[in-house]
Amino acid sequence: MSESSSTKLGRTPWRVAVAVVALGAAACGASHSSARVPSLQSGRAPAGGRHNAAALHAAAQCIRDHGISNYQDPVVGPGEIVYTDQRNLERAGGSTVRDAMTLCRVLIGQANFDPAGRPHPPAQMVRDGVREAQCLRAHGLPNWPDPQPTETFDPGHGFQVTDAAFAGAVPPGANPKLSSAFQTAITACRDESEAVSRDSQLSNLARGQ
Repeated sequence: MSESSSTKLGRTPWRVAVAVVALGAAACGASHSSARVPSLQSGRAPAGGRHNAAALHAAAQCIRDHGISNYQDPVVGPGEIVYTDQRNLERAGGSTVRDAMTLCRVLIGQANFDPAGRPHPPAQMVRDGVREAQCLRAHGLPNWPDPQPTETFDPGHGFQVTDAAFAGAVPPGANPKLSSAFQTAITACRDESEAVSRDSQLSNLARGQ
């Protein structure tokens, strides 16, 4: 989970996996992108082609050079899906992101990826997410949903869930991250949630990992 809240279709999306890693250092919270990046490309390689690592690096370097210094190079997973550094885009200010996207538009287009793309999760992440959900349901969050392979996620964040996941355990209107039910469940399921968090990291989304 990341640090701020937003609504989606009248519900609050929550990041799941990263929450547990953050638990030892700071409480996690609801999530939203502080910088909504214009959708530029499909995120897939051209028909019959492969993504070019040099082009991806050049686009990422441009983004770094224009105000998002910690932005990581995109990685390519199975099926030529490009996974991008959503976390550092979210942490940058909205105007910084917009400026970088404008100034780097040509290089981003040449690399054929969407910095704001939200891909489907890899199979291992879904499997670990199901184990996490089973654990959370068994430890006081009975309505926590299983992730689906057709969902999308923000690399580095894990899955999203809505307020419905806390029904029956957290009173309506209460902050789930501060509830004893959430704290108890997330602590009991630390290992399962850390596995999902690892799966969602760019270094583990790269082809062949």
